[in-house]
Amino acid sequence: MRSTDVMTAEAARARPKRPKRTTEEVRRRVLDSAEELFAARGYSGTTTKEIARRAATTEAQIFRAFTSKENLFNAAILSPFETFMARFADEWLPDPARGTPQEALREFAEDLYTLVSEHRQVFTAIVANGLVGPQIQPVFHRLEAVSNAIRDEYGLHWDTPIAARAIVAMISTMATFEDLLYPENQRPDRARIVDELARILVGAAGLLPPRTAP
Repeated sequence: MRSTDVMTAEAARARPKRPKRTTEEVRRRVLDSAEELFAARGYSGTTTKEIARRAATTEAQIFRAFTSKENLFNAAILSPFETFMARFADEWLPDPARGTPQEALREFAEDLYTLVSEHRQVFTAIVANGLVGPQIQPVFHRLEAVSNAIRDEYGLHWDTPIAARAIVAMISTMATFEDLLYPENQRPDRARIVDELARILVGAAGLLPPRTAP
């Protein structure tokens, strides 16, 4: 054996081995990588091979853990989305009272804006993949319950199935794309954005007269 071969073998033995990752660590890396890629490229534009490469694992490990790309998408995007929104709804139910109607609507706008901002990649993936159909209707049903509770608590007037979706769409879009909506270095601070969103909600809730029967 040549001396260089001996040196190479000795160097390989001397090199510290990378600590073996736990199953949970691998799963977390896969989910984080999937979230990033699904948000950036969409479901059809993302491959499990790319996810494996980014997570520093193998496709075989991905399929052992999730069995399919669809199940991985559900675990990385849909399940967290449903969890975030369920937690949000639970914080407002069964008691939505938050001082005055104006204070309640501002807090609602701020809570939702903050939630979306903190989990922007998940919400981006929801939008990018056109998930506005049956998959997320349970989320909107919970938000309708919140909308009804606020409406009934303060005697407000709005058409909940439309109003709940319009409010969520407006606030979520503003939070998801806040970096793209303003000229560079001219984005308002979050308090100013939330104040204006709250004013829009207050105007819609307080200035619209009660509906009359057709």
